[in-house]
Amino acid sequence: KKIKQLHKDEVLILNKIIADHQIQKNEEINDLNANIDKLRCNLETKEHELQIKENRWSEVDKVLVEYTRNDIGLRDKLTAIPHICDDLTTQRRITTVISENEELKNQVEEIQSQLTDYRSNMSEIE
Repeated sequence: KKIKQLHKDEVLILNKIIADHQIQKNEEINDLNANIDKLRCNLETKEHELQIKENRWSEVDKVLVEYTRNDIGLRDKLTAIPHICDDLTTQRRITTVISENEELKNQVEEIQSQLTDYRSNMSEIE
């Protein structure tokens, strides 16, 4: 009988340990979900702020385009700066600029690779 009671006590202790671990696991899951919600909220806030800034820059672009229509000197100065006076009807957004930059980086890498190949071919010919 003592052995049965000992086993029952061990089972109770193990069940208590399992329950404690489950409670701790649930608390960790709740903490992680709270962090995810906080990150989502922060991301949405930042996206909203970016949209506001993008709209402001769009307005600045409109004003610049209007002024450059009448001032050739200003137009020349602004056209020397890449992507300042883009056509406003192109629906150009930040994601477009990022993808364009990636494409340009890839093109630069490809051209550098071609130049390296050309140099090695030139040195072989000489």
